[in-house]
Amino acid sequence: NIPLKTGDAFTIVLKISTDKLASIPISEKVRSNRILYSEGVSFFSIDGKNWIDLFDYKADMPEYGHTYDSQVACIKAFTSNQLTSNIYLNYPKVVNINSSFDIVATVKDASGSLINQGKVTFTIDSKNYTASVVNGKATIKTQLKSEGSYNILASYEDSYYSNSLVSNIINADNIITYLKISISDIYYGDKLVIDNTLTQNGLNVSGYVNVKIGSKTYSLVSNTKTSINDLFNPGKYVAIASYNDESATTSFIVSKIPLSMSLNILKTDVDSVNITVKLSKSINETVVVKVNSKSYNVKSTNGMASLSLSGLDYGEYGVEASFSNDYYQNASDSGNFSVDYIKTKLEADDLVMYYHDNSRFYVTLKDKNNNPLSNQNITILLNGVENKRTTKDDGSASLAINLNSGNYNVVVSYSGDGKYVNSTISRNITVKSTVISSDVVKYYRNGTHFYATILDYDGNKVVDVDVKMNINGVFYTRKTNSDGIARLNLNLIPGKYVLTVYNPVTGEKAANNITVLSRLVENNDLVKYYRNASRYSVKVLDDKGSPIAGVTVTFNINGVFYDRLTNSDGVASLAINLIPGKYTITAQYGDSKVSNTITVLSIIKANDITMNYRDGTKFKATILDGNGNPYPNQAVTFNINGVFYTRISDSTGVANLNINLQSGKYIITTIFNGLSASNTIVIKST
Repeated sequence: NIPLKTGDAFTIVLKISTDKLASIPISEKVRSNRILYSEGVSFFSIDGKNWIDLFDYKADMPEYGHTYDSQVACIKAFTSNQLTSNIYLNYPKVVNINSSFDIVATVKDASGSLINQGKVTFTIDSKNYTASVVNGKATIKTQLKSEGSYNILASYEDSYYSNSLVSNIINADNIITYLKISISDIYYGDKLVIDNTLTQNGLNVSGYVNVKIGSKTYSLVSNTKTSINDLFNPGKYVAIASYNDESATTSFIVSKIPLSMSLNILKTDVDSVNITVKLSKSINETVVVKVNSKSYNVKSTNGMASLSLSGLDYGEYGVEASFSNDYYQNASDSGNFSVDYIKTKLEADDLVMYYHDNSRFYVTLKDKNNNPLSNQNITILLNGVENKRTTKDDGSASLAINLNSGNYNVVVSYSGDGKYVNSTISRNITVKSTVISSDVVKYYRNGTHFYATILDYDGNKVVDVDVKMNINGVFYTRKTNSDGIARLNLNLIPGKYVLTVYNPVTGEKAANNITVLSRLVENNDLVKYYRNASRYSVKVLDDKGSPIAGVTVTFNINGVFYDRLTNSDGVASLAINLIPGKYTITAQYGDSKVSNTITVLSIIKANDITMNYRDGTKFKATILDGNGNPYPNQAVTFNINGVFYTRISDSTGVANLNINLQSGKYIITTIFNGLSASNTIVIKST
């Protein structure tokens, strides 16, 4: 029966396996609950394509004894040929008398598929045994009482399949069966190998031996060594082998996997240690490491476990490492180490103080547990000086600070002893000045002045006291105002100075740099060739450093004064047309004055010569342009012995004059571009 509900649609497909007529009566008009079906609900089709409504379908087949009209809904196959069956026997050809054995009949259809219905009747030694067919097999267990040959008859019967029959001969004999199994001890994780021996009357028997270990039975081919894939936990096992009525027993042991352990202890600091446990197997398990009375569970990775401890107290330590579980043998190792020294620490704060205010720098020596260490020698290194101190009962030591104002680094060190470890700290000491002042940069005679604020030891401003100031070797005394400020006007000529202020309360001397800038700038020494375009220039600035245009600058060179106006950039310049030589030039604007050196280079280069009468020697003069380069194709005039000669300079700027005078000493003058240069010519008689 298939449960359905209103609105369900379903299709029934029937496969007819007969060459005769199959009748399938189906009706939708009357149901068992007497509810009528309606038109257009149920259909049938022979070819699966063309469908006929069963509501008004009628068929009368008297020759088959069937009429179709309003029958109760059902599916029936009224006519079908029986299907073919085949039966086969499986049994030992020779059995031992009075020993049980199995006879198995296998039943298949014409296509070779197992039949799962019907029954088989076995007949042997005039006795009948019946067994149902389940999954194609019917099995009986029996035994024969005497020696001889017996006929086995097996008959299969079923209403759907045809009957089938098979018979064979079985021999019964007085057989001596020998069964033995042996299993070697193994370690956990190893393959279990079962070695079985099965003989009858001294001959190997082909078949299967059942071996039961615990709750599981293994069917093994006889006379073989068989590896079992199952994993056996460590323990003692009993194996029972059976073949028919014969049995054999053996025992074996599954041992835990052998395991060893090695312990390594490495001191990483005076009070720190790294404990490494190495297992002989690359396993990931938990190792227990006990250090004195405290245990640690340490996870191993690939057989390695590591435990790091720090901040250990002074003393001796014992280490015990152990490992145990259900699958590995117990392993352990032990060792020891000692903490022979105690760490120390120095504690101190940075110090901020005023100049010579009687402040002290304090430091405290303690062990790592904050216990003060007394009567210990420490060194305080400050400003390049090592100061030795011994700690008091509370572990403290101090140093008076009498340094000049500034920032200092102080290093305190403790060298340790046989029990305590050395330690060092570094701190900063800031000595604040009691003279607050700044460097001054100003332009010559502008309104900038120097100011200094005077403080007492506590940093309070000091009012109405005389303050001495020294600059450029001259001392000045100024009184502080209501804000503790003393002022000094700066009227020095341009230059760099050091101004020292003396605090009358604390005695501190404070120095500042005073830079007075000239209002005439960008003036430089000048080196130029005769009558080239180079000019000497100077820039004029106002009292704030900005260029001044349209003011007069007076230049003095070679005793002559020249006035020039500054341009829009504040620059005044002077052309230099002097003959070759060195000159000092002075530029002056108001009270500001600067000086430089002017060097004018000759554009005529020639040397004195000494020659023999008419030996062909020529007098040579090299002519240069305004940049000092040879100047070719220029007319050059020579004056010798009252006679003038003009020559043209060649490509290298050289002008030549042949000398054909009588023996004697002559002055030759070379003239070019308004410049004259004289040399001596000495002519010797031949």
